[in-house]
Amino acid sequence: MVETHYDRDYIQSLSENLAQPDSLCSWNEFKLGYKALENRSIPEFNGLLSTKHLPHVDFLNHQIDACEKVVHEMNGRAILADEVGLGKTLEAGLILKEYMIRVWQRRSSF
Repeated sequence: MVETHYDRDYIQSLSENLAQPDSLCSWNEFKLGYKALENRSIPEFNGLLSTKHLPHVDFLNHQIDACEKVVHEMNGRAILADEVGLGKTLEAGLILKEYMIRVWQRRSSF
């Protein structure tokens, strides 16, 4: 059994802190926290989240299309097979990154 305690001073303490906004956090800390929550949320499952986390990689349209098809239509079960040099390794990495982000976000939202 989990023991719980009622904090009678919480509302009073919260009201006092809200009256002094500088005591809560700085503007930079607020922006950092907001960005962290924004990155944890999944607004919808259409589209890819992984491309936002890899801004230094320039993916080609066919690589993004392949990743979207594998994630959204094939439930991650696909064989990446096309001509040599078209970026199958990048596609596979993008798919893996997509699933890593989605699993992490699901776990951290509970």
